[in-house]
Amino acid sequence: MFTARGSTTKKDWYEFTFNQLTNWGLKFHKLITGKPEADLFIDDKAINHNDWNWGKVLNEQYDKDDEKVRKYLTKVSESFQVITHDSKLISEITLLGKKLGKVIVNGGKVIFAGNGGSFADSQHLAAEFISKLNVDRNPLPGIALGTNSSSSTAIGNDYGFESIFSRELEAICNKNDFLIAISTSGESQNILKLLEKSKSLGIPNTLLTGPNKNSKAATLADSFINTPSICDTTAEIQQMHITIGHILCDYAQQQFI
Repeated sequence: MFTARGSTTKKDWYEFTFNQLTNWGLKFHKLITGKPEADLFIDDKAINHNDWNWGKVLNEQYDKDDEKVRKYLTKVSESFQVITHDSKLISEITLLGKKLGKVIVNGGKVIFAGNGGSFADSQHLAAEFISKLNVDRNPLPGIALGTNSSSSTAIGNDYGFESIFSRELEAICNKNDFLIAISTSGESQNILKLLEKSKSLGIPNTLLTGPNKNSKAATLADSFINTPSICDTTAEIQQMHITIGHILCDYAQQQFI
């Protein structure tokens, strides 16, 4: 509907409105002069909803949204295709998985650590060890550093945030343990200090990181597994890390099934 105000102008508002709408090329069914009913919706320069091709508009929007999803999934698929054909990377994952199985057989535990999304990955993977990944078996010793918020905030307050992992590692580790540090950038200060502490305590470790093979963490770790260069966002690196983590857990549990 279209509304025009100006009763004191002495204009013929029916004629004025009729001509204006016609000039705009807008369709209308009838003009109502005077004060409209209270339940009528008045919208300046509006057209009847039946004259608007809603289906076309919605389909175009859906096409754009669908394309965004396809583009993302295609990138993820390409990333996994790259790692599938990377023999060196596959060998590194295989060797680490078997090593974790030996760690557990020898009475050690697998210790995970990371920040943000990598912290969530650490908890996720520790849960796969303690509960189960895909088959029933005895629980396997896995722990994620930093999950005790009281300890983390106390250490952060007393010794600095960069010490929240290293101090906890020193408190709970034994010589048979194995540390897996997770950092997409390889530059997190608390991960660097954790790797240094791991080395000083004689606890073997490895780093799950992004494409950068020359990060500070990579130079400190005993070994590292880095994602292919096609993984150029944090989210893509983390998707790769959690998949690698699942494979490691599957290897580690084989002797206990």
